[in-house]
Amino acid sequence: MSDGKSAHFFSTIPEGYKPVVEYAWDGKQSCKAQAALLHDWSKAMKVCGASLEKHSQQHPLPASEDRSSLKLAVASIKLSMQTMGIKILEVVKIMEETRDTFVEMRHSQSNSKRECIKSYETSKKELERARHSMNALKKTYDSSCRKAERSVIAREEAKGSGDPKLMAKIPKLELNAKNAVAYCKKAEVNYANSVNDVRRLQNHHRQNTYKNLNAMQKLEQQRINSSRNTLRIVCKKYLELTESMNKNFQLAFDKIEEIDTDKDLDIFMEKAKKESKEKSVAPLVLQEYVHHGIALLDKEGVKPTFVAKNQSKPPAPGA
Repeated sequence: MSDGKSAHFFSTIPEGYKPVVEYAWDGKQSCKAQAALLHDWSKAMKVCGASLEKHSQQHPLPASEDRSSLKLAVASIKLSMQTMGIKILEVVKIMEETRDTFVEMRHSQSNSKRECIKSYETSKKELERARHSMNALKKTYDSSCRKAERSVIAREEAKGSGDPKLMAKIPKLELNAKNAVAYCKKAEVNYANSVNDVRRLQNHHRQNTYKNLNAMQKLEQQRINSSRNTLRIVCKKYLELTESMNKNFQLAFDKIEEIDTDKDLDIFMEKAKKESKEKSVAPLVLQEYVHHGIALLDKEGVKPTFVAKNQSKPPAPGA
């Protein structure tokens, strides 16, 4: 959202003030949701990173694999796991710091929005009080006008009546008319001033509304930009982490490709020859057949049927 492309909030006056304020508070809820997402995300990754680092130190291979290419490959995998765990924890720390900054921005914006709303409501109430006072002064002015009109009419009727009784009341009627007109003039001045007060406050309230709506528009622009920058920082760190892990696990993969079965077995055989005190395989002595050797049983037909089979031969290499 940029100044050049976004619609001005104050173009919605007067109908749009309420939805603008609602949108501003929706912006706060949006910030809270994003902060909660970052919190849960960093919490899950923190567990993952710590677990990877822990398990990379476990599961050692037996001593017979000490010089094997298999052990080098496994060690490379464990090192990649450990590095990944450490890198994840580093990213988690950045996530937490970024989230804290984002939350501080949200709190600051909430205070600014409250100030805007307070300013709007204050000028609105001032205008309402001025209108109430003006209406009261208008009633006083209208009443004084009617009273002055009646007093002047009574005076003029007495002057033109020719009636001695009414003519005798002319001085009193003259005074009454004079006082009524004077009061009417004073009421008119008060009413006129109150109208100008209302007009002044109308302009002030309108300008104040422009000012506050524009301020809230800037706050929403800042909020969206801050949200974008916060998410950008976090995602960029994970892209960097992914790139780093690709390199590390590529090294581990290369070590796996270097596993040499024959070489590992040769290393084992060399070690076995040096460390073993006995021959690795006992001499092969085939079982002998032993006949009963009893002549009486021979006569009864219990004769040997054994024919020697499976004669011993040296095993072929690699058998």
